Amino acid sequence: MNKIVSTMLAMLLMLASFSTTASAAKKNSGSVAYTVLNNYYHNNNAPLPSSPLITTQKEFDEQFGTAAYMGKGGLPTKVNFKRQAVLAIVLPLTNKTTVIDSVSVKVTGANQLTLAYTVHEGGERGYTTQPMQLMAIDKKYGKYQVKVVPTVVKDVLVNTEKYDFVSYVDNRHSIHLNVDYPTENGVLGDSLRQFINNRLANVASVYTYQSMSKIFPYKGKNDSKSFVQYYADLVADSMDVIDKEVRKFNDAVHCALEASVKRVYEDEKIVGYEADGYMYMCGAHGESFCYGATFDKATGKQVKIVNESPKLLQLVTERLRRDWNMQDLHFEKEPVPMPQVCPYISADGKIKFIYQPYEIGAGALGMPTCSFYPYELEDYLTTEGKKLAY
Repeated sequence: MNKIVSTMLAMLLMLASFSTTASAAKKNSGSVAYTVLNNYYHNNNAPLPSSPLITTQKEFDEQFGTAAYMGKGGLPTKVNFKRQAVLAIVLPLTNKTTVIDSVSVKVTGANQLTLAYTVHEGGERGYTTQPMQLMAIDKKYGKYQVKVVPTVVKDVLVNTEKYDFVSYVDNRHSIHLNVDYPTENGVLGDSLRQFINNRLANVASVYTYQSMSKIFPYKGKNDSKSFVQYYADLVADSMDVIDKEVRKFNDAVHCALEASVKRVYEDEKIVGYEADGYMYMCGAHGESFCYGATFDKATGKQVKIVNESPKLLQLVTERLRRDWNMQDLHFEKEPVPMPQVCPYISADGKIKFIYQPYEIGAGALGMPTCSFYPYELEDYLTTEGKKLAY
């Protein structure tokens, strides 16, 4: 009898232990909430992190620096290492268009996290970047082992021989220009060069106080370096005039220009270009800008991707509120109007909506931006958009 009672007690204890273990496993399983950290870069002299998990401020500072900019959303997301740890996805330097998405963090075992994500690898460009994503998680996961499961998707085919990348630096005038210059002949090359010409002429006209018609188009030979040098000289000459006047009042202030006109997306059907940068003319503050365009490779024409509709504008407003850190700020009008810059295919193959400073609200908003995968906007795509975006 005692033997039977002892056996039953042992079985009950084993069942209780199993139930407790199963309950704990269930409690510790599932998705882990995280906050994306914005406006950081990986330090050039730092090796790639040996582990994606970072638990101290010292270790974080050794790996990353801050990349603040003016306007709403320009400050780095704060991290409190007393309450948080950081998961870091940092990829090697690459000259390919690269996007990290579909990130998930899950508890997959006792003291184990699985970090999964997809890397979309696109066409080559004339410059390099270091793709990364930083996420803050609860400090309680600070001693967990992290299993990393990446998935790489090849998204784009591109011929890089048809472009010259020109990087121009004039430190005396604080002029930095980067241009992806198409060298091929034909309607596509002509259209792309006209877009670049237009964008740089717009920038130059701000500094020169001349109408764009006086400086556009560039009429020199079809040579990338001569083209960039023409606009650099034009802006530098104007800066000398402006700076001379400003020095009468403040000799510590001078003009500055950073501008890039680059190929951000290309596949067998389309080419996406983007012109962005920052202009400063010795005023109270400078101003950022960003313009994009999508070109049909078969016809060489710039194409319209989406049709305007009230439902589309409502979707854009909701996505802006979700993705843009509004806090106490608001748009002047809701739903927001279509942006002045026609939505275009951006670096990750998404359709990008971007508003210039002051376009839909106070300057503190910066440049509100949101993006959609083409399938999300299927009901609003133009005929050309449906043909080219898939």
